[in-house]
Amino acid sequence: MVPTTTIIELKTGFAGRLRVYCPYCTDQSGQLQEFDERLEHMTQWVVAHQHAATRAAAEQRALDYMATVPAWRKHPKLLALVKPQT
Repeated sequence: MVPTTTIIELKTGFAGRLRVYCPYCTDQSGQLQEFDERLEHMTQWVVAHQHAATRAAAEQRALDYMATVPAWRKHPKLLALVKPQT
């Protein structure tokens, strides 16, 4: 059975290639990026596209999003930084 987190990339060059993680969370070889690297990229995206009031607010939005993504939601660094949802 194929894991539910597997994605079939349909972009040019990836057609039919099974990937466990999305292309935004991986390096060029398909390996999951380091947590701090992905958090930084997501924080920069929030600053640029969602116009967070502060960098801290942008990072919190990025962390909140990462907590919903299967590849990251159980990562020890994320669990240490995000308050549990009640």
